[in-house]
Amino acid sequence: MKINKTYKLEKVVSKEPSRAALQQVLVDEKDKVAVATNGKVMAIVPVELKDGWNRFVNGVRLLPTEAITKARKIAKKNDLAHIGLNGGAVLDDGTEIPTVDHAFPNWRNILPKDANLDGGFSVALDAKLLHD
Repeated sequence: MKINKTYKLEKVVSKEPSRAALQQVLVDEKDKVAVATNGKVMAIVPVELKDGWNRFVNGVRLLPTEAITKARKIAKKNDLAHIGLNGGAVLDDGTEIPTVDHAFPNWRNILPKDANLDGGFSVALDAKLLHD
């Protein structure tokens, strides 16, 4: 699996221990996207999936955030790092990071019904409501 280095999904996942499912990134085989959320913010980014590197269950796989962080370190040295999803996450250097099985929320239910994942979509926000 390959993710553009500008997409920092590890910054979007939940940091709360009570939200273990949201501490990982969901990879969707059908739409070829990675989804991260903390319950307030959601990021959906395209991914490249290599045949034979990934094993999906019902078309999805959870990716530990630690795998993304370690892959970034490998990519700094080698210009590129791949993450294989086969049971857990497997990095180019042979490091295996297990996934924790939790039910990730159905992210499609949150999107507008006419959302186009290929071309993106816009969301208008009220700045007053964003301030804590």
